[in-house]
Amino acid sequence: MFELTVSHTTRQPRPGEKDGISYHFVSVETYNTLKHNGDLIEDAMYTGAFYGTKTGVQQVKTSGFDARYVFVKPRDLGVLEERLRGRGTESEKNIRARLDRARRELEFAETAGVFQRVIVNDDLGRAYAELEDFVFGLG
Repeated sequence: MFELTVSHTTRQPRPGEKDGISYHFVSVETYNTLKHNGDLIEDAMYTGAFYGTKTGVQQVKTSGFDARYVFVKPRDLGVLEERLRGRGTESEKNIRARLDRARRELEFAETAGVFQRVIVNDDLGRAYAELEDFVFGLG
């Protein structure tokens, strides 16, 4: 079984984002209810908004759930920064915060034993083929 998750956030949608696809856009009250009820296994405040998800690699690993773990990363932080700036929706402060968080996530992705595969998304076709092999070829 292969599943992608859609996180919850209290921030407003950016142009082109769709509720339930990009994120579940919820009020702070709804978010707090989800958190209070234990529905979110991952929760963070980031750049002034709450983000939470029902799946996170650290939490899933500690749950004992039998899963395979893959991390898809950008070629480098410069590419990520270009994409963030190209949107034109983030303040300089938010861009810096997102890049700092990305640095930490990239470091975590390299921790031995966390992910079974780390895929560099520098060429979409090749990255997809590598992911497909990992998922279906048991590579």
